[in-house]
Amino acid sequence: MLLAKVISRLKNEADLNLVSIKVIVANIVSIDDSDVAVNAIKDFTNGKKRNLFLKDAIFELTGIKPEILDTGYVEHERCLTVKANDAEVCIRPDAGIARGWVPFGRRDNTECADRDFREDWNMDLKLFNKQQRGAGILYTVSYKQL
Repeated sequence: MLLAKVISRLKNEADLNLVSIKVIVANIVSIDDSDVAVNAIKDFTNGKKRNLFLKDAIFELTGIKPEILDTGYVEHERCLTVKANDAEVCIRPDAGIARGWVPFGRRDNTECADRDFREDWNMDLKLFNKQQRGAGILYTVSYKQL
């Protein structure tokens, strides 16, 4: 969900004309077909469900149907690259949910699940970095001329 929100905000705030979105994720091999809600700070255990959630979230927030690739090697799990004909910008957040990002505020936020987002795609889930108290979430941004 975080990825979908970042793409949506970039599109709207920077007034970008996005033509396509490609998401490269690790393959999840699972036979877990249960209809259990996935907590917002937990990993999906079923690749098909994760991919469907990503497709739906990105489409609902950007209006663009993304291509989800879940085979092969994932270069960096948190790198968002925006490419144009002559340049590219890479945005890479430091740490991540596995390394200290947690929902901020009420207990309800920590129990938020994929089903909750499906009811309200614009739901705001504020995060903070418990590893670096008060420092917020840091990003590395790089620009490359092509």
